[in-house]
Amino acid sequence: MGSLARPLPAAGTVTRLVAEGDVVAAGTVVATVDGTPLVALYGDLPPWRDLSSSSSDGADVYQLELNLVALGFGPDGDIAVDRTYDSATTAAVERWQDSLGIEATGDVPQSLVTYVAGRVLIDDVTATVGGGVAAGGTLATGRL
Repeated sequence: MGSLARPLPAAGTVTRLVAEGDVVAAGTVVATVDGTPLVALYGDLPPWRDLSSSSSDGADVYQLELNLVALGFGPDGDIAVDRTYDSATTAAVERWQDSLGIEATGDVPQSLVTYVAGRVLIDDVTATVGGGVAAGGTLATGRL
C-alpha cells in the first residue's frame, strides 16, 4: 500500500478527486484542491520546495525534467535532463501548465505535484469532494 500524497503539499477544499479503482499514472490529476490541480508524477522525492528558474540545482529538478520529457513536453529534445532549471525547463513547464488549463508561469509550486513510485491502483479514497484537507494529509491510498 502507498499514499498518493507524501505528504499532501497544500491545505484547502477538495473540488475534484480520483475514485476507488482508478489507476494513477504520471500526468494524472489526482485531485483539485481549491480548484488547483494536484498532478501525480513519477519519482522518489516528495515535493519539498517550489521550483523555478531561480531554484538551485537539485535532484528534484532532475525528477521534474524526467517527467516533462516522458509526458511529451520537451518535444524538440531541447530539455537537458540534468539538475538545472533552465529556460528549456521553463518552456516545458509552461506547455505542461497550458495543458492543465492553469496559468502558464513556468514555475512549479510544490502544491502542484505529488510523486509516486509508479502506476498506482486506488484502493481507498479517504478525502471527499467538498471536504477540507490539511497539508500533510492523505487523499487516497493505493498499491503499485
